[in-house]
Amino acid sequence: MNLNRRISLVIRAALSVIVIVLMAVAAVVTGEKEIIFPETAALTVGAFIADRMPWRVNAPKMLVLMGLSALMGYYLSVHLSIPVYVKVIIAFAVCIIVLSAVKSTMLPMISAGVLPVLTNVQSMIYPLSVVIITAVILLIRFFLLKTGLLSKEEKEYILPDKKEDFIRRVWLIFGFALISAAALYSGMTFMIAPPLAVFFAEAAEQDGPVKKAPFQFFLCTILCAFAGTAVRIVLFDLYSLNMVLCIGAASAISFFLLIIFGKPFPPAAALAVLPFILPESVIASYPFQVTAGCAVFVSMDVLYHAAWKKNIPLNILNRIIDFVLSIQLFPPERVRVPSGEEKKDNKNKEISDI
Repeated sequence: MNLNRRISLVIRAALSVIVIVLMAVAAVVTGEKEIIFPETAALTVGAFIADRMPWRVNAPKMLVLMGLSALMGYYLSVHLSIPVYVKVIIAFAVCIIVLSAVKSTMLPMISAGVLPVLTNVQSMIYPLSVVIITAVILLIRFFLLKTGLLSKEEKEYILPDKKEDFIRRVWLIFGFALISAAALYSGMTFMIAPPLAVFFAEAAEQDGPVKKAPFQFFLCTILCAFAGTAVRIVLFDLYSLNMVLCIGAASAISFFLLIIFGKPFPPAAALAVLPFILPESVIASYPFQVTAGCAVFVSMDVLYHAAWKKNIPLNILNRIIDFVLSIQLFPPERVRVPSGEEKKDNKNKEISDI
């Protein structure tokens, strides 16, 4: 890494910490904890620290997707009296389907939709803060691009085959529903922490970075979770330091870990900030729940890619399609062919009629 690139990276990382600190300041000053949006750390990693934007999305679409997802999560949390498990699946499935429909990989919107359900958000301040934070990040990214601190080069994407895309999204929804049931009904809610839901979707991408080095991303992710938890317990709970300083320290440590690993992986950074909006009763077990969830999600994605390599999912889909097409909802009526004697009787009858 040359000197100019190092300086640029330091500036971008510093800006990322500043954005998160300002978010924390706003939460402390207003007394509204729901302003703290952990996925802010993920957005700054993707928009500032990564050399190229890791998501296929433009600025207006990014703002709309994040805002609508947050609003949906708020609505599910406040206005629907259904089990949390069902709400979580609805939030995840809607995000997956919308991303497919708009041909985008803006996966952080999953976290924006799932977080308010798991944390029981009750205020419209949450979706408003998500929109404002996203807009600020986009403005700073525009500045970085204009000043040359960030390359304008964009990541190349190859749109997947329609069948492949359909199979992957069905797999994601089914897999997430399965793990969510185990997590929520066992009391280990943060096995499906919102950033891990993003991790799961990211790891299922055929051309994604996680597929190439799953263990490294797993290790980096859980280290960020443990780092954020350590800062929360030691600096905030034990020594009663200001929350703003603690959140800034946790995010700075997570960015440092991502840079050291050479893996600017957005979900990992979000897991370092998430402990600061959780109740004290779950903090001690939080990183272990994250580790368990991350291990399960990585294992499921490894199995999925291994199966895909052998064309197993595609073969299953083709068989299902063939079976469905073979079903006749309105079978044709059977035509009864008259026997020889019946034909003779009919002929005699016709002659007698004449």
